[in-house]
Amino acid sequence: MKQIILTEGLNDVILISKFFEEYDFRTKNFLREDMEGSSKIHRNKQDDCIRSFIEPRSPYDVLIKSEGGKDSLFNLICSEIISLVDRIEHVIIIRDLDDDSLDKISNIEKKFIDRILNRHKCGDFKINPGEIIERCSKLIAKQYDIIKNNNNFGQFILIIIKPDLESIAKITESDDRSNKNEKIGRLVEETEISDFLNRVIIY
Repeated sequence: MKQIILTEGLNDVILISKFFEEYDFRTKNFLREDMEGSSKIHRNKQDDCIRSFIEPRSPYDVLIKSEGGKDSLFNLICSEIISLVDRIEHVIIIRDLDDDSLDKISNIEKKFIDRILNRHKCGDFKINPGEIIERCSKLIAKQYDIIKNNNNFGQFILIIIKPDLESIAKITESDDRSNKNEKIGRLVEETEISDFLNRVIIY
């Protein structure tokens, strides 16, 4: 079964990559794509990466992908989530809350659900409000069921980081890439983080 994990940026990709390296026997079968940018050439390369991953001949089970920021991630979700859910068994989105208030989650999900449905008006789609399937002090996972013509079409999971990955990993502006990776690695070693990811990501 295929799984795609879409994230805001490189630090999120590092977090999930380190988790797979540490806890999942499928380490050799996951693909990490951490290109970042917003140019048309870059977007085409990212689209090619997803298309190649979806192909039956692809040797990879998991694609962990950076979208290069909240706006790019939001745009991809709104335009491609229906297609991705239709073709990939497990679709997971990782996003920072950027706040300690859980009320913001409702605002986030309303915004992307409204935009998804607006982009796919002719498909008679509905998206049920997210149901919390797992939570810890720093992470919340919500599952969204997509309904088409009153039948279950598929689902995706949104993982919210409270307030953001950099804060909970204690990453500062002065940290170089090596220090950031080390701090993210220590985060993965925390029991509540690893247990949460095991329950939500491993299948």
